[in-house]
Amino acid sequence: MSQDNRPTPTRDEKIARWLAHSEIRAVVERYFYGLDARDAQALSACFTPDAYYEANTGGGRRIVFEGAEAIGTTLARLIGRFEASLHQGSNPAITVEGDSAQVDVFAIARMVHVPVDGQKVVFVRGLRYRDELVLHDGEWKIGRRIHQALWQYNADAIEPHVPPAPGIG
Repeated sequence: MSQDNRPTPTRDEKIARWLAHSEIRAVVERYFYGLDARDAQALSACFTPDAYYEANTGGGRRIVFEGAEAIGTTLARLIGRFEASLHQGSNPAITVEGDSAQVDVFAIARMVHVPVDGQKVVFVRGLRYRDELVLHDGEWKIGRRIHQALWQYNADAIEPHVPPAPGIG
């Protein structure tokens, strides 16, 4: 028995928990990849067919998408408004209970926008994702996601430049 009177997990239980956590982290990582690659199919594959996605984007604005296909295509279209993006997640808090899981993860999104005046702007935004995942046909999928914008700042973008290295053209 552990100190809190719960049975000490067996080696197989620990392996199963580790595997579930690893597979769930992979869903979160595939989601971020799908966004930055503008890959609607990769995004859709992260969600259950009847998934619910709520985005609180700041300024009291709330938008909702439902269904894996609609979520994937809508998110790819929305992120496509930006010239480039990079989403990086923090260490997620994952709780697994049988065939369902709760995930709470913070992230930073950097998105390059080109407004009508042509001066590129980088939006840097702090985000929080609260997810409910389920095992769907043997794979972890997001069944419900609440996306919350926490803070943001904007900066002028500059063209990437790396100084030349001696002897390398």
